[in-house]
Amino acid sequence: MRIPIIIVIGVTLSFLLPALALQALYGPSYGLLQGEDCWLPDGDGGWTPHGTPSQPQPDEPSVLLPFYMNYLPYVSSVLFLVVAFRRLKPRKRP
Repeated sequence: MRIPIIIVIGVTLSFLLPALALQALYGPSYGLLQGEDCWLPDGDGGWTPHGTPSQPQPDEPSVLLPFYMNYLPYVSSVLFLVVAFRRLKPRKRP
């Protein structure tokens, strides 16, 4: 029962730590904590509304993220699962 709990906690942390670090680094341009109606970066320092945002447009200029940065938390979670399942091979009983 302990192993599934460790895997769930590990996957959660391996997703949240890179995502929160990117959110702190790029601010609202990363968009981790945004909902469906939000402001999206346009790449020229401006913001484009997506849906009908309830919040005002951010004051700071937007930054267009490199393509791979959006998928970094997902890749780290998958890598954690690969390492965890390789270590949790079924043991042969004599």
